[in-house]
Amino acid sequence: MKKTLFILVALMMSAAFTLNAQQEKGWPQNSYFKIGQKDGRAIFIDPKGRPFYSRAMVYAYGPEDGPMKGKVTAEYAIQDLEAMKKHGFNTLDLYGYAYLQDIMKWCDENEFGLYFRTSYTNKEFPDFMDPAFRDEAKHFYDTFLANIKGHPCVLAVDMDQRWLFDLDWSGRKRYGVPKLGPESVKCLPAWLEKKYGKVSVLNQLWKRAYVSFADVLNDKEIVLGGKIVDLGRKPWRVDIVEYTSWVVNDFLKDLAAYMRVIDPDHMITYTTELPEVAPFPVSTKENSGMDFISPVHYNLDLDYDRDWIANAKIIFQTKFHSDMGKLPVFINESGFRTSWLQATPENMGYASARLGDEQQVAELYIRQAAVTASYPWMVGWGWFKWYDKLFEGDFGYIRDDRGLKPISDVGQYATGAIAVNMKKEKDPKAWIYYPEYALASPLTSFAQGKTLVLLLENDYLSEYEKAVKEIMPELASPSGKISKSKLVNGLPDLFNRKWYPFAFTPSIPDDQNVILLAGGSLEQLSMVDRIALAGKRTITFGPVGLTDERYNETDPWYLDIVGIPKDIFTERSVCVKIDKAYNDDAKDMPFDTQELPEGDRVFKCKGGDTAFLFPCKDGKTVKNIQCKGQSFQVPEGVYTGANFLIASSGGDIAAKVAFVYSDGSIDEQYFAPSIADWRSEPHFAHAAVKTVSGNYMSHIAVPVSPSKRLTSIKLPDSPLAHIFAVTLTEGGTAGNVPVEVRKGNIVSSGICYWALSVPKDEDAQYKVLATFNNGNPAIVQSKDGRHIAYLYDPLTWSSKANEISADVKNQAAILKSLLVK
Repeated sequence: MKKTLFILVALMMSAAFTLNAQQEKGWPQNSYFKIGQKDGRAIFIDPKGRPFYSRAMVYAYGPEDGPMKGKVTAEYAIQDLEAMKKHGFNTLDLYGYAYLQDIMKWCDENEFGLYFRTSYTNKEFPDFMDPAFRDEAKHFYDTFLANIKGHPCVLAVDMDQRWLFDLDWSGRKRYGVPKLGPESVKCLPAWLEKKYGKVSVLNQLWKRAYVSFADVLNDKEIVLGGKIVDLGRKPWRVDIVEYTSWVVNDFLKDLAAYMRVIDPDHMITYTTELPEVAPFPVSTKENSGMDFISPVHYNLDLDYDRDWIANAKIIFQTKFHSDMGKLPVFINESGFRTSWLQATPENMGYASARLGDEQQVAELYIRQAAVTASYPWMVGWGWFKWYDKLFEGDFGYIRDDRGLKPISDVGQYATGAIAVNMKKEKDPKAWIYYPEYALASPLTSFAQGKTLVLLLENDYLSEYEKAVKEIMPELASPSGKISKSKLVNGLPDLFNRKWYPFAFTPSIPDDQNVILLAGGSLEQLSMVDRIALAGKRTITFGPVGLTDERYNETDPWYLDIVGIPKDIFTERSVCVKIDKAYNDDAKDMPFDTQELPEGDRVFKCKGGDTAFLFPCKDGKTVKNIQCKGQSFQVPEGVYTGANFLIASSGGDIAAKVAFVYSDGSIDEQYFAPSIADWRSEPHFAHAAVKTVSGNYMSHIAVPVSPSKRLTSIKLPDSPLAHIFAVTLTEGGTAGNVPVEVRKGNIVSSGICYWALSVPKDEDAQYKVLATFNNGNPAIVQSKDGRHIAYLYDPLTWSSKANEISADVKNQAAILKSLLVK
């Protein structure tokens, strides 16, 4: 009897153990994913209460080409999920709703996260204030949320939110026409009244004379045909951009609140693209009802010139979102391709590795998967996608026949082994100031922000590149060695030791950490901010604070703060006597000399203030220089521009002029895109001289480097080009010119897109921290030591390999020396 009882108890315990084991293998019921904290670091918490870093794979069901095209079954989809799990992924980023119950059941049982990319509308620019549209969106989620209710595997529901502006995918500018629908436009006066209270306040800011807030809708400069017109640089731009973001935010709050009533258990997020370029931060704050924010990330051609993994873009945009929106970040899509397959039109301007090189895709994959896991503001990262996307390119992680590509050959050893940084960020030592009104600027900070984070994090990224270099030989023949590499295992520790802690901030902090002022969006700086910043420690990079937030022109912020005289922007004309270089009398351009300016006299050309010394004239001839490759001397000095009175005797032509400096360097620049024929009005310059007979001389201005001393000008070997006068410009600024900067033993050089010419002054009210190679100041500091200003732009990232912003090593060393108190 005792023996029987013992066996029975043993069997019951075994069954209970087996049941518990089965339960432990799947997600527990009535428990769900959420955002939590681990040692102060935001992270997903899975249904079992454990930290969960999402390694996601985008899945849109079966292959779009090959023998299985259109034949995918639930069983086939589950096999794909099994393969993903084997390769180290733990989250399915699902596009579509087929076999939904089968997929959710599998994810529940296999402890897989399930991220839904949903779409409540197919409208590009919805009218978010239209009650009928809101009801339509809510009805969509009535059905969808009922289908997923109660499933613990659901990581989040992504609403794939729409923005309300056209988007410049290069990130260089913001468009000025908000795509507000009729109902949204109608709500504008009420929003303005709530913000300002009295219409007199609005009139003062907008320079209008409204009787009531409703008058805004009848102002044809703002609303025409029921639509908002281009905002330009008008004083109402900042308010209407803010209102447009508020419309998105109000819709999000309403829809998210509704969704939580139906399904209070699952998290809500939405997809964004090009953070900072698209004015989204107002609508991604925690009060919108979002649990986290989900940008997508793809490289542009622009990234490959110096940062083809796009570390700069990833850091800038994810950190910007996290800091400005106060939300953790999950990149739900990122990918690369080597072929566009059936894409029409062919478009390899984004997301492309070098064409045809799948091995490089494998390198990019392991680089990005590893480095994003080291960033403590990131809660996950997703790859786009499992199979190729036929009409966009070969993004697939595997081949359409399920064979491995180099990326999946590497990924099987790397993905599941990548170490995640579970330590919180250190408190910032520096702030990057980005007021919310900067989101209204026609300019973005994208081209400068990417470089700035590279300079700040050069120490970390340099060590990261060493880890990449160590693993590169293993990528050709992948093995288990990859999972033990420093790149896969050591980046969190590297980050925690080498990362320079900084944060973006929309408000001026209370502490005395240095505040960095940089980027095109900060061309505008409010008067209130200027007063507050004056009591802080700041570093200003180039042209900041040229206007207030209403686009009223102001003296640049950095002049008063560091003690630079305001007349530094005054330009002075230096007419160059070129009579010794005359070699032509323009007989092949028979101007009516009676209609020309007086000879051998200074005149100010039409359409500008530039003064020229007009050449001698005699009858129907005008003395000039026919360009045959010759050079002529100029008064040696520091200049910001060279102005040419010029014409072509034989059709529009393209030609270059070369500037020779005292250090022996030579800089070649085009005379604009073309030099206009003397018989036609110029398109790329203004007509400095125009006769009644319909003949023209063009004024073409070419930038000269203010960091050097100009000694002579070398003309092109282009006999059709004729130069009648030359005037140099002293003072002011120059752009697209070579500069060389010296700070101690650090020397940095390259093309610069903005440089201010400030002469040496022994009695200056500022300290000189760095100089150009002609001895003029390049970086200056206020005498109290609180404010530093770059008198050149070290940050703008365009498409030239020889930009000064590409000299990351030396520019980082300069900035590092300035950040030391």
